[in-house]
Amino acid sequence: MRIKNIFVLLVFVIPTLLSGSETTYKKTLQWNEVSQILISSTDIINIIDFEGSRNEFENEFLPQFNETFPLNDVSSTFEIEILHTIYSPFTEEETQIIENSSLISQELNIYSRLSLDRKKPFAQVSFIPIRKNELTGMFEKLIQFSVIVKEYPTNPTSLNKSPTGGKENSVLSTGNWYKVSVTETGIHKISQQELASMGIDVASTDPRHIRVYGLPGGMLPENLETFRYDDLQELAIYVEGENDGNFSSSDYVLFYGRSPHVWKYAQSNNQLRKHLNLYADKTYYFITTDLGEGKRLETIASSGLEPNNYISTFDDGIHHEVEENNLLGSGRIWYGEKFDLTLEMEKQYAIPDIDLQSPVTIFANAAARSEVSSSFSIKVNGVTQILLSIPAVNFTNYNGGYAREKSGTANFDVNSS
Repeated sequence: MRIKNIFVLLVFVIPTLLSGSETTYKKTLQWNEVSQILISSTDIINIIDFEGSRNEFENEFLPQFNETFPLNDVSSTFEIEILHTIYSPFTEEETQIIENSSLISQELNIYSRLSLDRKKPFAQVSFIPIRKNELTGMFEKLIQFSVIVKEYPTNPTSLNKSPTGGKENSVLSTGNWYKVSVTETGIHKISQQELASMGIDVASTDPRHIRVYGLPGGMLPENLETFRYDDLQELAIYVEGENDGNFSSSDYVLFYGRSPHVWKYAQSNNQLRKHLNLYADKTYYFITTDLGEGKRLETIASSGLEPNNYISTFDDGIHHEVEENNLLGSGRIWYGEKFDLTLEMEKQYAIPDIDLQSPVTIFANAAARSEVSSSFSIKVNGVTQILLSIPAVNFTNYNGGYAREKSGTANFDVNSS
């Protein structure tokens, strides 16, 4: 009897675990009349949109539905279905705007991905709610529909494994740890006095046991499929005077630390561009002396080969971006100094041993919210290099943009500026 009861219980429980959950969200789109937007200082286009739509350049300014739906578990898998659809035909004026688009087909193209907000999982769903009716050949807009979110639990045999197949416990789970921060990329020095101020008993510490852990600088990739380390990585460091086993007052630690804001090379335009970390102004590193001898810099013998490439110049960059003003009071786009009462700003920069034969590339971005057009002039040594003309904003059009932005790039010779 006992065996029969256990067997019956399993028959009912296992299908429940594997079947997952299904949630339905009913949606209605409120479409607007044809409107116009400025895509440059001189170009105006007609667009079709609905309340809450995203009309972006990469989607040919077609309206995009974009919304997130909560999930129960970050490790689960999910499917998205769009059902119970009701369409309405476009007017002739609306059809003329979209009929040549390559993004519209007879079926909706649904895109979904996992996203995290405050460590909670969500399914992010996006699509262009327009189709070309297979029977009539007419373009139609989606009026009502249901979003079906089907969530399935991960295979139970893998529930206790790291999502990346790596460590189950962080290196921080063992020993005593001390945290330091850096703001600039380069070689950083930690003296005996600084270690002592952190709380390390330097008198009884074997300097050969000093370890430094961290991660590469910059912001973590937002795409969950992009590689990232699942734990802190030990750095190879240099410890002056460690061979005697004592950490004296003249000894110190050197390690290479990275800024949270990083320069990246764009191969498309052959330029360096700085990317600010949206969430941190410091990169943190962690020190311990409890895990035995640490990783050290290695000395590599010279190859003895004759050099075949001599480098006498390198690219360098200067970046000014003070994130002080968020125009909407929401979102991730911030701007720097405000030009209202003060209309000018001057910055002094010195670049030693600059190559006078190489051109300088300057990039600027500005935004304005005004009922009249605005302009920004960027000068170098008194010579205008970039002129940004920003169109006016229609304050009475609540479906229009809150502000306008403009970017510009220029190349100039140092000798001529």
